[in-house]
Amino acid sequence: MAKFTFAHDIKNYECDRNRNLRLVSLFNILQDAADRAAEKINLGWTFCVENSCAWVGTGYEVEILRLPRINEPVSVTTWPSTLGKLSSSRDFVMAGADGRVLVRASSLWVLIDIDRKRPRLLPGLLQEGMLAPDRAIPTDFPKLPALDPADRTHSLETKAWFNEIDVNQHVNNAMYPLWASESLGGEFLSAHAPASLTVEFKKETFLDQLAQVDTRLDGMESLSVIRLAEGGHDLAKVRVSWRAL
Repeated sequence: MAKFTFAHDIKNYECDRNRNLRLVSLFNILQDAADRAAEKINLGWTFCVENSCAWVGTGYEVEILRLPRINEPVSVTTWPSTLGKLSSSRDFVMAGADGRVLVRASSLWVLIDIDRKRPRLLPGLLQEGMLAPDRAIPTDFPKLPALDPADRTHSLETKAWFNEIDVNQHVNNAMYPLWASESLGGEFLSAHAPASLTVEFKKETFLDQLAQVDTRLDGMESLSVIRLAEGGHDLAKVRVSWRAL
């Protein structure tokens, strides 16, 4: 059973002021699908707790044809699509009640040994028979460019709040696209929605650490680099193509 599908009704608290699904809610729904599907093949939360390990996302490619609306029923289908020595890709398709695709996404994951703080070898754990070779987005997860702070057009200072920390004891991956988009300000976000985005995760952010978000908006594309305020280490990079509402 390579592909796993579950139904979800978009809740009001998952939506923004325009009644569209929030970007952070989208990533949370995709992560929930990944968690549930991994549990189905005995590589989910139960396996991780028993074996002192954790799945860590390193990258996302997302295409948004249309954001779901408040109370809209959707289905989410996910499957592991490629298997490497240390990483595996997982793909997603979110569809509306009529079966039309709303969102496509591909993600890349590694399984970290918590005690040794090193990736675990995946062959032998994830079997070829568990894969579906078709891709929602054919991508090799390219690296995003650097951004000199002097070239930024927008910025945001934030911190890792307690409620942004997940069970792996660091900021949940869904927060980085949120921080990147919030750097553009409410006026821009009220009039625009994401059409596609690329997220590259670089380093964990821990409780109470301060982060600096530098963003360059060029037409309808933004590039954000999120760094530790102290030390300047890159935490994540986010590139978004926007469309007007």
